[in-house]
Amino acid sequence: MSQLEHIEANEKRLWSAADLLRSSSNYASNEYFLPVMGLVFLRHAYSRYLTVKAKIDPTLPSRGKTRALTKEDFSQQSAIYLRSQAQFDHLVSLPDKDDCAKAIIDAMESIEKDYDNLSGSLETHRHGPITTTRDFSLRAVKEAVQPEKPPVTLMNGEQLMMLVKQNGIGIHRSTPDLFEIDEEALITGNGK
Repeated sequence: MSQLEHIEANEKRLWSAADLLRSSSNYASNEYFLPVMGLVFLRHAYSRYLTVKAKIDPTLPSRGKTRALTKEDFSQQSAIYLRSQAQFDHLVSLPDKDDCAKAIIDAMESIEKDYDNLSGSLETHRHGPITTTRDFSLRAVKEAVQPEKPPVTLMNGEQLMMLVKQNGIGIHRSTPDLFEIDEEALITGNGK
């Protein structure tokens, strides 16, 4: 099985697991959303890593004084350098007996160590905001504040719109004309 076929097979396995979680598990989506999104991030970062690596490899010296790939090689190509433990193929090849959750956490932490601007933002196992344009069910609100679980911030549609308005994100302020019905003029017939 080629590397691409292996990745595609694991991707199908991941989607099947997500379907199973949605349909028949006792987990609320906020309990698996961020770890799954972490895997999606790692998959995308790895795909980009492989693409850029294929461009960089031919430019490296092959005789005499050779050198390893560096973070700078990838930064110049707008990609993230991934240490071996953060590479998606490493993660999906782990045996079931291994602590896969710890391996994913270690992968995220290794990226954060290499990229200061990402520090704290990849902590998918520690916290997470969940946003909806509607409102959350009572069960979701209760799940979000369970003391033995990672904290989750819930933001409903009203809170989201308030933040959008406060920060002027994707909106512009205008003063519309306001028309009111003049009931007296309608009754007396003195209106225009």
